[in-house]
Formats: sequence, structure tokens, C-alpha cells
Amino acid sequence: MIDIVYVCPFPLTNEIYNYYLKILELVEIENPERRFTIVVPENYTKFAPHMSLSCALLYSPSALNKIREIISSK
Repeated sequence: MIDIVYVCPFPLTNEIYNYYLKILELVEIENPERRFTIVVPENYTKFAPHMSLSCALLYSPSALNKIREIISSK
């Protein structure tokens, strides 16, 4: 079973999200909506543009907690 956690520096548009779901369907992953999770650091607009995604994630306790919740059940 494959579950995907995608950490993105900004929220994805519906078009891009649906594109990723379509790719997952093409590689025959069942229920891609349930298995594909996007995590975006909160307050991403307040971080400096040169800040790396990993640093932004470290300054985002809610995003880190969400990742912990996802992987703790696996």
C-alpha cells in the first residue's frame, strides 16, 4: 500500500491537485483521494521568499503535527 504525503510551499490549485490525482489513477493506485495528502506550512505568506521549504516546515508546528498524525497510524 502506498500513501503519499506531499509537502508543498504553497497551496495547490484545484487543477494541479486533480492533475496529481489523475497521475495516481494512471499508475493504478486505488482511492488516490484518500492516499494523497498535501501539507502546506501555515503562514507561508509571512515567510521570506528565500526561505527553504524545510525551514518553513520547521517553523510550522501545525504542519509538523499533521505529518506526525499521518505517519503515526502507519
